[in-house]
Formats: sequence, structure tokens, C-alpha cells
Amino acid sequence: MKRLKRPRRLTRDQKIALKKLGYDPSRYLLTYDLDHSFVLRDKTTDATVVVHKDGDRNG
Repeated sequence: MKRLKRPRRLTRDQKIALKKLGYDPSRYLLTYDLDHSFVLRDKTTDATVVVHKDGDRNG
């Protein structure tokens, strides 16, 4: 688990992965990058979103 001190911009590979899963990468910042999921923060609502790299979603 890689804990970031503050939310960061997504890398190109992370943006591609999110786009394939149906997300708009421009709306999110990366909080955690786990082995099987991303923990993101929505820029507009400040909500935390967990996106599993296999396509499952939890809020």
C-alpha cells in the first residue's frame, strides 16, 4: 500500500486504466494506489471513491 501525504494527480497509465473502467480521470486525484484498487478523491465533491482495478466500484 502506498499512502500519499496529499492527493496527487493521476499518471498516464492510471488515467488510461480509469478511462477503461468508465470513469472521467479529470475529476479525480489519487489518495492511495493499492495492489488491486485505487482510492480516489473527487475534486468537485471531495468524496472518496474506491475503484477496484477489475472494474468493481464502492463509494
